[in-house]
Amino acid sequence: MLSQVKQPGDVRRISLAFGLSNLAGGVIVTSEARGLVPAAPAMIAAGIVAGPLGNVAEITISGGGAGEQYLVTAVGTDDAGLTEEQEIQVAVMALDWVMPDGGAPWLSIADFVLRFGLEETVRMTDRQGDGRIDGGYLVAALADAQATVHAYISGRYTVDGGGDAGAVPPFIAAIIADLARARLYPEIKPEGVDEAAKQAMRHLEKIQSGALTLGNAAAPSQQMADAPVRIRAGKSVYPDRLKGF
Repeated sequence: MLSQVKQPGDVRRISLAFGLSNLAGGVIVTSEARGLVPAAPAMIAAGIVAGPLGNVAEITISGGGAGEQYLVTAVGTDDAGLTEEQEIQVAVMALDWVMPDGGAPWLSIADFVLRFGLEETVRMTDRQGDGRIDGGYLVAALADAQATVHAYISGRYTVDGGGDAGAVPPFIAAIIADLARARLYPEIKPEGVDEAAKQAMRHLEKIQSGALTLGNAAAPSQQMADAPVRIRAGKSVYPDRLKGF
């Protein structure tokens, strides 16, 4: 099952490739709320046949209420009357967040969910047991992880809101993700979570010592494309880390 996360007011377009030879009979798309939020607005879902082979459906989803999850079902039919069903699980939540000091995030909520999946993100953050992502809990973990990364790399890399460098390198985003994930499991962690966080810390120590460099920043992801964050080579504004302050 495909998982997606979106803002309440966003329109999301998703391509679904069907195993049928064609979708000559069309595609029917329906949406059903899980009922996590009483009286949550409906999610509007529709689909059209696209692609040169005619076996791809372009699904458009819009609306929905914050905190609710929806099951979007697409049923395609070929020219022989055979059908195929595909499902998309969609969580609706506010994806924007800022650091406590007002700074921009280096890893978006959407990127975090994309990396670990909607189901695990719910398991990690659902402290109320209602099946929803606790946005505040997730943001706190992301902020803590980002602060940790900043503390380690700021001696060798300048982080600012401008310059010609690319956005946050994927390597740094991955470190933040692994550290935040470990923070979201304060007690018993699934296999591999603790080791990934320890490896992330080892990478940060190497960056701090100069044994590992970030190189040229890679192209930003779709979610990070508009983020005003730049990490570029250069000394920190406070290279002595405010020694003696």
